Amino acid sequence: MLSDNKAVVYIDDRDVPAAIGKGGKNVAGIVNKLSVGIDIKPLSEFRPVNNEVSEDGMPSGESFASHGRSIDLTVDKKELIVRSPENSGRIVDVSGGKEYLFTATVSDSGDFKMSKTSGIAQDMLRRHKEGESICLKPVGN
Repeated sequence: MLSDNKAVVYIDDRDVPAAIGKGGKNVAGIVNKLSVGIDIKPLSEFRPVNNEVSEDGMPSGESFASHGRSIDLTVDKKELIVRSPENSGRIVDVSGGKEYLFTATVSDSGDFKMSKTSGIAQDMLRRHKEGESICLKPVGN
């Protein structure tokens, strides 16, 4: 989940056309039922260049820690704001230490936001308070 109303779903490359459906019919039906915007992406875009994956099929945390950049976290009344101007307009994988957390799309203004009460935001804040680095790595780089 990128926010309360936006998600990115990575599926097997060969299943992308069927998931989207003719003219976007299948994904539109899901979006209308859930009231959540969905971007469907091929799983090949999700894996790091070196294709290291853990047992659960997620990218290896090692690659994130060694290639990612630390980020700026800000909390306001309702949101956790992650600023990373060098990743403006990119899809990035977010990691805490060596552990993959989620994938996000950085806005053209260089940030992405999430509800500060969401589970992933709370996890990021906890990790940050404990001194663990939170890093972003552009997908496909």
